[in-house]
Amino acid sequence: MLRLINIKKTDKYIEADYVPEQDGGTGHVKINLATMEREECTLAPGDRWGTYARMAFGGLKKTLKEEKEGYEIPEERPVVWY
Repeated sequence: MLRLINIKKTDKYIEADYVPEQDGGTGHVKINLATMEREECTLAPGDRWGTYARMAFGGLKKTLKEEKEGYEIPEERPVVWY
């Protein structure tokens, strides 16, 4: 499972830590809300190719889409169950 934790949104950014289940370490992703571009990315220790980080960015974008549909931004959420 890949989880987003510590999801936070400000006027300029949405960001979160991501945790790949088998890795145990955390990475960090941040999106600029004005451009919807990746602002920051720190890979988790076992994420050599950035695969989990890419999925984490997708999870943050889905969180924003759900917020526009009326849902609150959670503090954490699963992104992928594998």
